[in-house]
Formats: sequence, structure tokens, C-alpha cells
Amino acid sequence: MKKILIVLCIAASYIFAQGTALKVYDYQINANTLLKLKSGKTGFITMKPAKNAKDENAFGYWISNNTNANAVFLEVKEGEKSILSVTAKDFAAKAKYQGAVATYKSGSGANSVEVTVESSSESDASMPLAKSINIVVKAKVSGSKNLSAVMTLYGDGFVRKVGTNGVATSKVEKGKAVYPLVVITGKAGTSVTTDAGEQKAPGKLVRLSSASPVSGTDATLLSFVVNGTTVKDYEKSVQQAVNIDKSVTEKKESTELAIFNTANNMNPFPGDTVTYTIQYHNIGNAFAQDVVISNPIPEGMIYVGGSAAGDNAEITLDRKEVAAPQQGDVAAVRWTIKKRILPGEEGSVTMKAIVR
Repeated sequence: MKKILIVLCIAASYIFAQGTALKVYDYQINANTLLKLKSGKTGFITMKPAKNAKDENAFGYWISNNTNANAVFLEVKEGEKSILSVTAKDFAAKAKYQGAVATYKSGSGANSVEVTVESSSESDASMPLAKSINIVVKAKVSGSKNLSAVMTLYGDGFVRKVGTNGVATSKVEKGKAVYPLVVITGKAGTSVTTDAGEQKAPGKLVRLSSASPVSGTDATLLSFVVNGTTVKDYEKSVQQAVNIDKSVTEKKESTELAIFNTANNMNPFPGDTVTYTIQYHNIGNAFAQDVVISNPIPEGMIYVGGSAAGDNAEITLDRKEVAAPQQGDVAAVRWTIKKRILPGEEGSVTMKAIVR
């Protein structure tokens, strides 16, 4: 039996920012249109442990930090002409806020521009935990104009391009627990890129831009969705991020299970009882049905009768063939999961064995 040690994350609570929130495992993603400055940072999309977190533990995408608070983060254009260019600091200071909507106005008369940033929580059965955060940037101008926009976010953490039009971030530090990824994917004509392709370092820029200009006085310029992967194992989390991106941009369904097998005693002695826990997790974007988990009894160990268990699982024991009327030892345990496993959903089964 292959033994895999899963590193657990220590959960933490600290309300870093207000706005639409998405709970992922023991973490919370905030899409903060209130743009409150804290410790010199303007949070837009953040991910943080859900309990007892300190400020420095919050991470994710930022409009700015101390080094680029005065940099332009949102620009609205008419053709090649810039009709609005605003810094994160100026937006945070002058925008008016109502719930999960921030409104910024500039100019007057024929030169007036009004920009709104809206965030809302969406239900989508193909997404992990069936939820996501949708961000929409709109502009209202006088008269009919050919509009486009560029928004620049600061990636505070590991920034990675995923799939065709998605960007993921995760805080990965040597010797520390692996955090789930945050995935941003463009919707409704919005393209998402990093400043220089794949960036495996903190402090990189992420740009959202209108794929094609929009004509009108009240236009939706940018629209993108934010998801958090639900797997703590980094490689599986990246794969789930790819599946999320494909679901949003390519409408592709994928059922993919991640299996983790752990033992409570990695170095047992003869006579010791070992408990094995097999955790399954749907990292795809379509439900899984009629899932069967089969686990052989390791050489040199004896199955403990009646020890196999699992929620919503039908248990079958496969035995070694011996001459009748003897009954062979248990060679493997099979669990048939009797329910659909939804995207992002997990479960576990257990069994015990004694070392000969």
C-alpha cells in the first residue's frame, strides 16, 4: 500500500476586508470593492485563513502595495485616447461605496466618466463548492464612445498562468504548509495575463483587459470570475485550477478524483494496529458517480475484522482463495460510494490492520 503523508494547514480569523466572500476549506476569499487601505495595502481580492489570522498572513491579489499605491490600476480608453486613468490610492480615497459596489466619478459634462466595480457571489454547480465570486467593471460616459479598459492587479504570492485565460496564485514557502490556489478567469470579453507569462515569484502584475472595444454610454468593460481550489495538496490544487479554467473558458466537463492514503503509524512494530484513512476529493467540474475504492491489505499485515468504515459507503471484503471449509484472510477492502460526489466535495473511508 502506498502511504502518502498529507500536510495539514492550520486554519486561522481575521476580517481583512469587507465585500463578497467565498469560503474555501478553512480559507476565505474576499472580493473587496470597498478597497480599504490597511498597512499601506489596498485589498481587492485576498485569500486568508478563516480564523485568528494576522495581517501578514493575508495574501492574494492586490490593486497595490506600498511600492505601487500611486501606480495606475484602472484605465478607460476611447480608442487610443485615455479618458480616465486612476490610481488605487485615489480610487480608494474618492470612490463612493454602497454594499459590494464602488463608484468612482471623474470630469464633468462631455468629459464625465463614471466607473463602477461590483462583486457578487455566484452559484455554479460545476465549480468547487458550487460557488464563485463574479467581478464586473462598468463605465458610464456622455454620448456614444468606443470604450475599452485595462485593470492591473498586484499578485502577492506565487503567480502562475493556468490554461487559456486564467491566472492562479498560491503562497508556497519551503517547509511550510501548501495553501490552496486562487484562480481568476476572464469572462464576457475579458482577457487575463501576467506581466511576463508564468511568474514563479511574488510581486508580479496581473492585467485584465477588454478583448474588444464596446460602444455605448453605459458599457460593461471587464468581467471576471474568482474561484478558490479546495485541495491542499499543491499538485492536485493546480490540476483543479486547470479544470476550473476549462469549465469557464472552454465549457469542458471533467470528473477527476484525487486520492490520498495516510497511515497513523508510519513505522509500526509487530503487534501494532495501524489505521489507514483514504480521502477522496473531486477536483473536476462534473459530479462523480458509482465510485469504487479498492485497497489491498499490505504484505505482513492482517485486516482487523469489522474495522472498515465510510460515510455513504457499501463495504465488500475480498478474500484469498483457500480450500473449503476454511476462510481465507482478507486480501483487499472495497468501498462503493453510494452517492454523487459533487465538484469540490470530499469524503473519506478507513480501515485497520495489525502487523504480524
